[in-house]
Amino acid sequence: MKSLNLSTYSKLLGLFRLVVVSLAIALTSCADPSGPLPPTLKPSQILTSISLNIESAIAAVGDSLDFQVKAVSLSGDTLPITGNSLEWGVSDASVMRIDQNGRAHMLKASGGNVVSPWVRWTSNGITRTGAAYIVITQNRDPVTNLEIRPKGDSVRTALPETGICCGVSIIARNATGDSLGLIRAPLLGDQEGLTISYFGPAGVTLGLGQYLVGTRKVGPFWLYTEALVYGTMLRDSIQMMGLYPLNAAVTIKADPTTAEISSVSNGYSKVIQPCGSILFINQLIQPVEIIFDDTSKVSGCVPGDAKGNIASFTRGSVERKISSGTVRWTARVVGSSPSAASISGTVITREP
Repeated sequence: MKSLNLSTYSKLLGLFRLVVVSLAIALTSCADPSGPLPPTLKPSQILTSISLNIESAIAAVGDSLDFQVKAVSLSGDTLPITGNSLEWGVSDASVMRIDQNGRAHMLKASGGNVVSPWVRWTSNGITRTGAAYIVITQNRDPVTNLEIRPKGDSVRTALPETGICCGVSIIARNATGDSLGLIRAPLLGDQEGLTISYFGPAGVTLGLGQYLVGTRKVGPFWLYTEALVYGTMLRDSIQMMGLYPLNAAVTIKADPTTAEISSVSNGYSKVIQPCGSILFINQLIQPVEIIFDDTSKVSGCVPGDAKGNIASFTRGSVERKISSGTVRWTARVVGSSPSAASISGTVITREP
């Protein structure tokens, strides 16, 4: 092995130093010039919603309301709100003024419409908005209680297959029980999976108070509401009863390749109330017959109801009412052989 002289060794050492310096420069150039990345937010730091301590109120001209803000994180914790980071506003500044401390002043009557004070806050780059629903009257009308009123005045309601259970309104009443109109207020329920949607026509006295309640569960459930009325918190609750659907439908479709009965509706099981109706819809060009395994339960519930099997019908619909129990039905093209395509299913009647 040939030994290195001092001159050659010095050149190699210089070359090694050059490579090390070049590598260091390359690594430095690849580094993030903005510094280290921020840590990932914890669920307790992620803002999900903000709300106001007063969600619904009726106030008179000259009154003031003090709003406070609650911010909730993804973990359900309350987030602290510091400094002047809140932004306040109102949907109609001509009838209400709100300062940056959340104090609202009623300037004039809202004409039966809802005015919404709102607040906006940003935390860790996430912005959320909360709002309230206020009706401003010229004078302090003698409102003494709220009432949740079901549409049709019945707490027992059939659950259609869409899952929309019922409509309700929230009514403000005076000391003699007279209705002063509908209001918009929080409406809550105690049943898991219950959905409550607000809707309503414009121009209703004291604002808007129409709600759709959705559920697919049969049985009792409670609805609750509250509103601040001229400084007094009024509440009401009502127990509703969800019943099985009053009617159901079966569609008899054609197979696109054979033009015979499609199996898409085969095996359908429908649950309805006793004396509820089952509607058969024929979309075939051929007449169809419906055969029941127990015609004694397809005997109608009131005089005049159609009874028994459905002999033949084309391009239309026919219904039968099932008085009780379980009935099996079969649909097939009139005059077809027993081996021809057919569909069948069951209708079950139940009380809650």
